[in-house]
Amino acid sequence: MTLELATNGYEFDIDSGNLSRIENFMIGCKFITIRRIAEGLGMTFPEFVQILYDKLVKDFKLINE
Repeated sequence: MTLELATNGYEFDIDSGNLSRIENFMIGCKFITIRRIAEGLGMTFPEFVQILYDKLVKDFKLINE
């Protein structure tokens, strides 16, 4: 977890332990949590999603078929 995210997590009401678990794929998170993480990093939600999209493998899908 980055220091910036850990610091801003408290400000955006996200527990640092949960941030760590999300980052390490130990737990999932709700849409609102992703939005709060983006805001904590100083990004808009679309900017954050674009970064995720660019870093994910090309065949990644949010829904199992």
